[in-house]
Amino acid sequence: MKTIFQKILHEPLIHFLLFGSAIYIYFQVTTPPQTETQQAFQKQKIVLNKTEIENLQNQYQTQFHQKPNKELLKLLIDQRYKEKALLKEAYALQLYKNDKAIDKILLQKMHFILQKQQSPKDIDEKELYHYYKKHIQDYSQRENISFLHIHFNNLNTKQKEELYKLLHFAPPIKTAPKESHMTKDTIVSKYGTYFAKKLFLATKSHWLPAIATKDGYEFVYILNYQTAKPYPFADVEDRVYNDFKKAQELKNYQQQLKKLHKRYELYKEQ
Repeated sequence: MKTIFQKILHEPLIHFLLFGSAIYIYFQVTTPPQTETQQAFQKQKIVLNKTEIENLQNQYQTQFHQKPNKELLKLLIDQRYKEKALLKEAYALQLYKNDKAIDKILLQKMHFILQKQQSPKDIDEKELYHYYKKHIQDYSQRENISFLHIHFNNLNTKQKEELYKLLHFAPPIKTAPKESHMTKDTIVSKYGTYFAKKLFLATKSHWLPAIATKDGYEFVYILNYQTAKPYPFADVEDRVYNDFKKAQELKNYQQQLKKLHKRYELYKEQ
């Protein structure tokens, strides 16, 4: 019996198994286990390599006949990162059917799902009036306006949509030209009646869709305006309703988007 045991101890396979077991036990003891929170919040990397970033620059230059500055390039990179995050979610939800041109369709589906996940509640008169009072400057007669603008000589419908999609949620671009304390007459003289009318009805602190001017198109970010007498609530109630509804929809959409983006982080390959 002793002889058999000694023979077993001299077998190479037994040595290998004993050595492997020792290593396994060592790592089980010395490696701290991941908590459930760490496992849940372990982010997936989204890579944007140099070629992809150069392609974003080249596509912008080809489409709009001018190079994007650093801030616009940052917006382009951020937009592509968000698109990749949405596409990962779309594929995780299996919203595909082996279609080579599916990316655009999946992005549309993801935007639709996010928009419909939390529909705005019904709006009553009291809420509308509260919104009107809180944003009274938006519903007052304006004496002058200060704004940033980005000019384009000519844009087709698709270009206007693409640029607005890029700028829509963006903060003010510091390098954009600024107009300060411009009266309606001055704006009409410089940019045209249609542009002035649109500007004097728009709310501030976000980019507006492309507005036609005498010399092309302008994307405008209203910084501030000096106002006089407010319009009576009854006269602007329809405007207040539309603005409140859009604000609620936008807030819900951004909350859903923010929640989704927490699952990812942007990694730019050097």
